[in-house]
Amino acid sequence: MSHVRLGVIGLGSMGRRHLETLARLQLGRLAAVATRSADKRAEASAEFGVTAVEDYRQLEDLVDAVVVCVPTVLHAEVAAFFLERGVHVLVEKPIATTPEEAMELIETARRSGAILMVGHIERFNPAYMRLQEMLQRRGGLQTLSDEVSVQAFRMGPYDGRIQDVGVEHDLMIHDVDAIRGLLPGARLALRSALGMRVITPQTDIAMAGLEAGFKSGRGPKVNIQILASRVADARRRGLRIEHPRLRVELDFFHQTLHLSEGGGSLQPVEVEKAYPLDAELRHFVDCIRRRAVPQVDGYDGLRALEICAAIRVAT
Repeated sequence: MSHVRLGVIGLGSMGRRHLETLARLQLGRLAAVATRSADKRAEASAEFGVTAVEDYRQLEDLVDAVVVCVPTVLHAEVAAFFLERGVHVLVEKPIATTPEEAMELIETARRSGAILMVGHIERFNPAYMRLQEMLQRRGGLQTLSDEVSVQAFRMGPYDGRIQDVGVEHDLMIHDVDAIRGLLPGARLALRSALGMRVITPQTDIAMAGLEAGFKSGRGPKVNIQILASRVADARRRGLRIEHPRLRVELDFFHQTLHLSEGGGSLQPVEVEKAYPLDAELRHFVDCIRRRAVPQVDGYDGLRALEICAAIRVAT
């Protein structure tokens, strides 16, 4: 499929970013958008020359693939509509509202043969990708002995955009997925959780303690602590790994990575900075053309959602 016809569903802040990025990268033919806003339809049509409709179902015969950027509560409904018709889907995280909805999307994609990818964008952060590459060259964290400590934090000021889900599904899920990506073959289990409502009816601050064990029964015990807040005074996104033989500090926001091995001081690692969304969208279209399984497929979205759903219940 050399000229993939692409569509964007929802033109909020993320949908607009996807639209602008697809237009700039020229990964295929930007064919259509769907949004309930008449003003946004007019803007998209004038600026990008796309067909702009109010009802996403009108895109059925106009696109080969869509990016779904609607509110979380609509993810399953919209994604299922296109997957049932063999249209490839990149759905923004979280994949759905519940694990049951996520599993239905996975099964729908399997039956139709359509590709289902989930937009866990930190997987495409160049600092994270560099860390993943370095760990893989060393055999992964599972080759370490004793205990490994992993801490992740993701905080930002309240912006009022997302109120239909709590901070677990809004922010924390990024780090749950990122940590899963660093621990292939490991199973994460929730040990503790605490949540607080500050502004919205949902959880605005959450802390979770998890433990990871490897299916092989070998490898270290991995203790994980995650903090997420959408009512903080500043934007910070980071991940740390602590072990007697390895220390890592990763800054998602500034795309920097520092590493120490054998007890030495932290040293900067060269990272070629780039826009993660560019890499994510390139990967999606490349998977369509090659009929390849995405780096973040439906099962990855499901596993991250299951953990966050458990955290939500516990808070």
